[in-house]
Amino acid sequence: MPDELTDPRAELCAKRSAEDCGGPIDIDESNDECQWVTTTSYAKDASECGEPKQGGACIALSYFGDGCEIPTACAGAVEGTVYFRTTATCETEMFRGVFCGYKVVGWNSCAWTEPAPDMCALPYPDVGPALCNCNC
Repeated sequence: MPDELTDPRAELCAKRSAEDCGGPIDIDESNDECQWVTTTSYAKDASECGEPKQGGACIALSYFGDGCEIPTACAGAVEGTVYFRTTATCETEMFRGVFCGYKVVGWNSCAWTEPAPDMCALPYPDVGPALCNCNC
C-alpha cells in the first residue's frame, strides 16, 4: 500500500521543485523546513537491489531542538538513517541522511537490531523492507 501524505507540512514540501524546495515551511511559527534529498526508487515487488531509478524529493523536517548525536544505520555499519516510503505507483523510494535537530516527516525509518556481522552481508532490517540494505 502507498504511504499517504497526511501531515500538511509533508504535503506542502512535496509540491515544491528542487529549485524552490529549501527553506521554511511557513504554516506556523515553528522552525520546520523543507529540504531536497536525492532518492533511489525500486520497482514494485523488487526483492533485490538491482539498478535503482535515481530521483529526488522535497521532504519536510520538523524541528525539535539543537544538538545531534549522529545515528547509525545498517546494523551500525554506516552513519545516518535510511528512510523509505511506498509511492503511489507502489515503488519503494529511499534515501539516507542525518538531520541534526530535525525529524523527517512522512517517511519511515529502516531499523536493525543485529550488529553488522564481520565479512558478511548485512542482516535484514527489523523495520522496513529488505531493500533497506540497498542503501548500506
